[in-house]
Amino acid sequence: MNALAPASVVRRWLPIALATSVLAFGGLLAWHQQLRQAADEPQRSLAHDAALAIAAGQGPERWMPPPIALETGEGLFLAAYDTAGRPLWSSASLHGALPSPPGGVFAQADGGEHRLSWQPAPGVREALVIVPMPGRGYLLAGRSLHEAEARKAQVLPIWVGAWLLALLLSLAAMPRRLAS
Repeated sequence: MNALAPASVVRRWLPIALATSVLAFGGLLAWHQQLRQAADEPQRSLAHDAALAIAAGQGPERWMPPPIALETGEGLFLAAYDTAGRPLWSSASLHGALPSPPGGVFAQADGGEHRLSWQPAPGVREALVIVPMPGRGYLLAGRSLHEAEARKAQVLPIWVGAWLLALLLSLAAMPRRLAS
């Protein structure tokens, strides 16, 4: 048997490494999307249920979560904005004032629900769901992304280690000799 040159082994291994990387990164992307979308679920239900109740004539008090300061809290909050995007009321505050996302986000909700991430201050990231209330304005429900980001920070090093291990194992499995 003749030994293969290291460059030849690497050339034969590269397509396997590429396929392994594409699959690994695809899995990471799918996991990241699922994690981020799951971060919207409690506020999505809150926004839609509150919008239905308000449209039926109920006051927001029934749906209002406990007060929260966005700088320090991680809980759920609900806020209402007029048709121009000005805050009317909110269970959240940001530096002592009602939170005011950029006006353009409300226009995105005109066709229905709009989900987004918002960073109103350094270290403060919120997952928001905005639903329109035709003729009245918008309801916004949100919560901190701190927990989702902490999960991502825990899993990412494990994922990188698994990806590198898969690459090393695939390289180690490459034949080093040609059959005679």
